[in-house]
Amino acid sequence: GDPWIEPESDFELLTGPRMPGCRQPALWAGPDDIVIPDDFLDRPASKAIIDAVRELRRRHPDACVVGKVMGPWTLSYHMFGVQDFLINILLEPDYVHACLAGLKAVSVMFANAQFEAGADIVFPDALPSERDFRAFAGAVPGPKMASMTEFGRSPYFTADEFQDMGYDIVIWPATSMRVAANAMAELYAHIREHGGCEALIGKMTSRADLYNTIGYYDYEALDESIAKSVVPETPGK
Repeated sequence: GDPWIEPESDFELLTGPRMPGCRQPALWAGPDDIVIPDDFLDRPASKAIIDAVRELRRRHPDACVVGKVMGPWTLSYHMFGVQDFLINILLEPDYVHACLAGLKAVSVMFANAQFEAGADIVFPDALPSERDFRAFAGAVPGPKMASMTEFGRSPYFTADEFQDMGYDIVIWPATSMRVAANAMAELYAHIREHGGCEALIGKMTSRADLYNTIGYYDYEALDESIAKSVVPETPGK
Protein backbone atom coordinates (compact mmCIF):
# COMPACT_ATOMS: atom_id res chain seq x y z
CA GLY A 1 0.00 0.00 0.00
CA ASP A 2 0.88 3.68 -0.14
CA PRO A 3 3.17 4.45 2.86
CA TRP A 4 1.80 8.00 2.98
CA ILE A 5 -1.73 6.66 3.60
CA GLU A 6 -1.45 3.88 6.16
CA PRO A 7 -4.72 2.13 7.17
CA GLU A 8 -5.61 2.40 10.85
CA SER A 9 -5.92 -1.38 11.16
CA ASP A 10 -2.14 -1.68 10.91
CA PHE A 11 -1.60 0.22 14.17
CA GLU A 12 -1.24 -1.70 17.43
CA LEU A 13 -2.63 -0.21 20.65
CA LEU A 14 -0.16 -0.55 23.52
CA THR A 15 -1.59 -1.09 26.99
CA GLY A 16 -0.31 -2.28 30.33
CA PRO A 17 1.60 -0.55 33.16
CA ARG A 18 2.56 2.46 31.02
CA MET A 19 1.05 5.39 29.19
CA PRO A 20 -1.25 4.14 26.38
CA GLY A 21 0.16 4.56 22.92
CA CYS A 22 0.29 3.12 19.43
CA ARG A 23 2.97 1.05 17.75
CA GLN A 24 3.18 1.83 14.07
CA PRO A 25 4.90 -0.65 11.76
CA ALA A 26 7.88 0.53 9.74
CA LEU A 27 6.63 1.72 6.39
CA TRP A 28 10.03 1.78 4.70
CA ALA A 29 13.02 -0.50 5.21
CA GLY A 30 15.68 2.11 4.49
CA PRO A 31 16.55 5.40 2.83
CA ASP A 32 16.53 3.84 -0.64
CA ASP A 33 12.78 3.34 -0.24
CA ILE A 34 12.08 7.06 0.21
CA VAL A 35 9.67 8.31 -2.43
CA ILE A 36 7.95 11.68 -2.09
CA PRO A 37 4.86 11.63 -4.31
CA ASP A 38 4.28 14.55 -6.66
CA ASP A 39 0.85 15.11 -5.14
CA PHE A 40 2.12 15.00 -1.54
CA LEU A 41 0.59 18.40 -0.71
CA ASP A 42 -2.77 17.26 -2.09
CA ARG A 43 -2.92 14.16 0.12
CA PRO A 44 -5.64 14.40 2.82
CA ALA A 45 -3.28 14.69 5.80
CA SER A 46 -1.28 17.50 4.18
CA LYS A 47 -4.21 19.26 2.56
CA ALA A 48 -6.18 19.38 5.82
CA ILE A 49 -3.42 21.43 7.50
CA ILE A 50 -2.88 23.72 4.53
CA ASP A 51 -6.62 24.33 4.20
CA ALA A 52 -6.84 25.03 7.94
CA VAL A 53 -4.09 27.67 7.67
CA ARG A 54 -5.88 29.24 4.71
CA GLU A 55 -9.20 29.28 6.58
CA LEU A 56 -7.62 30.78 9.71
CA ARG A 57 -6.14 33.55 7.61
CA ARG A 58 -9.53 34.21 5.98
CA ARG A 59 -11.46 34.29 9.25
CA HIS A 60 -8.85 36.13 11.31
CA PRO A 61 -6.93 38.47 8.99
CA ASP A 62 -5.34 40.34 11.91
CA ALA A 63 -4.25 37.26 13.87
CA CYS A 64 -0.79 35.71 13.79
CA VAL A 65 -1.06 32.30 12.16
CA VAL A 66 1.77 29.96 13.17
CA GLY A 67 2.53 26.92 11.05
CA LYS A 68 4.43 23.85 12.17
CA VAL A 69 6.23 21.14 10.26
CA MET A 70 7.69 17.83 11.34
CA GLY A 71 11.42 17.79 10.89
CA PRO A 72 13.18 14.84 9.22
CA TRP A 73 13.88 13.29 12.63
CA THR A 74 10.19 13.04 13.55
CA LEU A 75 9.25 11.94 10.05
CA SER A 76 11.82 9.14 10.29
CA TYR A 77 10.10 7.82 13.42
CA HIS A 78 6.89 7.43 11.47
CA MET A 79 8.35 6.05 8.27
CA PHE A 80 11.12 3.74 9.53
CA GLY A 81 9.71 2.73 12.92
CA VAL A 82 10.71 4.38 16.19
CA GLN A 83 12.57 1.46 17.76
CA ASP A 84 14.53 0.47 14.65
CA PHE A 85 15.43 4.06 13.87
CA LEU A 86 16.69 4.80 17.39
CA ILE A 87 18.73 1.59 17.55
CA ASN A 88 20.37 2.50 14.25
CA ILE A 89 21.62 5.78 15.72
CA LEU A 90 24.22 3.61 17.44
CA LEU A 91 24.51 0.71 15.03
CA GLU A 92 24.16 2.38 11.63
CA PRO A 93 24.73 6.16 11.86
CA ASP A 94 25.21 6.43 8.08
CA TYR A 95 21.76 4.86 7.64
CA VAL A 96 20.27 7.47 10.00
CA HIS A 97 21.96 10.38 8.19
CA ALA A 98 20.70 9.07 4.86
CA CYS A 99 17.14 8.84 6.21
CA LEU A 100 17.29 12.41 7.50
CA ALA A 101 18.74 13.72 4.25
CA GLY A 102 16.06 11.98 2.20
CA LEU A 103 13.19 13.50 4.19
CA LYS A 104 14.41 17.11 4.41
CA ALA A 105 12.53 17.98 1.24
CA VAL A 106 9.21 17.03 2.89
CA SER A 107 9.69 19.51 5.73
CA VAL A 108 10.73 22.32 3.37
CA MET A 109 7.88 21.63 0.96
CA PHE A 110 5.27 21.59 3.73
CA ALA A 111 6.63 24.76 5.37
CA ASN A 112 6.58 26.73 2.12
CA ALA A 113 3.04 25.49 1.40
CA GLN A 114 1.87 26.83 4.77
CA PHE A 115 3.42 30.21 4.00
CA GLU A 116 1.64 30.26 0.66
CA ALA A 117 -1.63 29.42 2.44
CA GLY A 118 -1.25 32.46 4.71
CA ALA A 119 0.90 31.50 7.70
CA ASP A 120 2.83 34.40 9.20
CA ILE A 121 5.57 32.23 10.63
CA VAL A 122 6.52 28.54 10.70
CA PHE A 123 8.67 26.40 12.94
CA PRO A 124 10.23 22.98 12.41
CA ASP A 125 10.41 20.44 15.20
CA ALA A 126 13.36 18.31 16.31
CA LEU A 127 16.07 19.49 13.93
CA PRO A 128 19.16 17.65 15.19
CA SER A 129 22.01 20.06 14.40
CA GLU A 130 23.05 23.62 13.62
CA ARG A 131 23.59 22.57 10.02
CA ASP A 132 19.98 21.38 9.81
CA PHE A 133 18.64 24.59 11.33
CA ARG A 134 20.64 26.66 8.85
CA ALA A 135 19.60 24.48 5.90
CA PHE A 136 15.92 24.77 6.78
CA ALA A 137 16.18 28.55 7.24
CA GLY A 138 17.92 28.89 3.89
CA ALA A 139 15.31 26.82 2.05
CA VAL A 140 12.23 28.41 3.61
CA PRO A 141 11.87 32.16 2.97
CA GLY A 142 9.86 34.14 5.51
CA PRO A 143 9.80 34.48 9.30
CA LYS A 144 10.75 31.36 11.21
CA MET A 145 10.45 30.29 14.84
CA ALA A 146 12.65 27.89 16.80
CA SER A 147 11.35 25.84 19.71
CA MET A 148 14.04 25.32 22.33
CA THR A 149 12.73 22.27 24.15
CA GLU A 150 14.94 20.62 26.73
CA PHE A 151 15.58 16.86 26.61
CA GLY A 152 14.60 16.75 22.94
CA ARG A 153 16.58 16.03 19.82
CA SER A 154 17.69 19.60 19.10
CA PRO A 155 20.94 20.80 20.74
CA TYR A 156 20.85 23.74 23.15
CA PHE A 157 21.24 27.11 21.45
CA THR A 158 20.88 30.67 22.72
CA ALA A 159 18.56 33.27 21.25
CA ASP A 160 21.53 35.01 19.60
CA GLU A 161 22.66 31.74 18.04
CA PHE A 162 19.21 31.07 16.65
CA GLN A 163 19.07 34.60 15.23
CA ASP A 164 22.41 34.03 13.52
CA MET A 165 21.01 30.84 11.99
CA GLY A 166 18.08 32.74 10.48
CA TYR A 167 15.30 32.49 13.08
CA ASP A 168 13.19 35.44 14.15
CA ILE A 169 11.49 34.07 17.28
CA VAL A 170 12.60 31.55 19.91
CA ILE A 171 10.26 29.95 22.43
CA TRP A 172 11.06 27.87 25.51
CA PRO A 173 7.68 26.11 25.72
CA ALA A 174 8.24 23.83 28.70
CA THR A 175 11.19 25.37 30.53
CA SER A 176 9.29 27.23 33.26
CA MET A 177 7.16 24.16 33.98
CA ARG A 178 10.23 21.96 34.33
CA VAL A 179 12.03 24.40 36.60
CA ALA A 180 8.89 24.80 38.72
CA ALA A 181 8.40 21.03 38.97
CA ASN A 182 11.96 20.56 40.19
CA ALA A 183 11.55 23.38 42.70
CA MET A 184 8.39 21.75 44.08
CA ALA A 185 10.18 18.42 44.41
CA GLU A 186 12.92 20.15 46.42
CA LEU A 187 10.29 21.87 48.57
CA TYR A 188 8.47 18.69 49.53
CA ALA A 189 11.74 16.85 50.16
CA HIS A 190 12.72 19.71 52.51
CA ILE A 191 9.36 19.55 54.31
CA ARG A 192 9.67 15.81 54.72
CA GLU A 193 13.15 16.15 56.19
CA HIS A 194 12.66 19.25 58.36
CA GLY A 195 8.93 19.29 59.05
CA GLY A 196 8.48 22.82 57.71
CA CYS A 197 9.58 25.29 55.07
CA GLU A 198 10.63 28.44 56.96
CA ALA A 199 14.22 28.03 55.76
CA LEU A 200 13.02 28.38 52.17
CA ILE A 201 11.27 31.73 52.61
CA GLY A 202 14.10 33.48 50.78
CA LYS A 203 13.37 31.38 47.67
CA MET A 204 9.67 32.26 47.63
CA THR A 205 7.88 35.09 45.87
CA SER A 206 6.69 37.40 48.63
CA ARG A 207 3.12 38.59 48.78
CA ALA A 208 4.29 42.15 48.09
CA ASP A 209 6.18 41.05 44.99
CA LEU A 210 3.19 39.05 43.79
CA TYR A 211 0.86 42.03 44.25
CA ASN A 212 3.23 44.27 42.29
CA THR A 213 3.55 41.73 39.51
CA ILE A 214 -0.18 41.30 38.95
CA GLY A 215 -1.05 44.94 39.61
CA TYR A 216 -3.22 44.00 42.59
CA TYR A 217 -3.49 47.53 43.94
CA ASP A 218 -4.64 48.84 40.58
CA TYR A 219 -7.57 46.43 40.69
CA GLU A 220 -8.26 47.42 44.29
CA ALA A 221 -8.35 51.10 43.31
CA LEU A 222 -10.66 50.29 40.42
CA ASP A 223 -13.05 48.55 42.77
CA GLU A 224 -13.14 51.63 45.03
CA SER A 225 -13.85 53.91 42.06
CA ILE A 226 -16.92 52.01 40.96
CA ALA A 227 -20.13 53.42 42.45
CA LYS A 228 -22.51 51.08 44.16
CA SER A 229 -25.48 50.16 42.02
CA VAL A 230 -28.78 51.68 43.11
CA VAL A 231 -31.81 49.47 42.59
CA PRO A 232 -34.90 51.54 41.69
CA GLU A 233 -37.93 51.19 43.89
CA THR A 234 -40.74 49.10 42.55
CA PRO A 235 -44.13 50.88 42.70
CA GLY A 236 -46.47 49.32 45.20
CA LYS A 237 -43.74 47.52 47.08
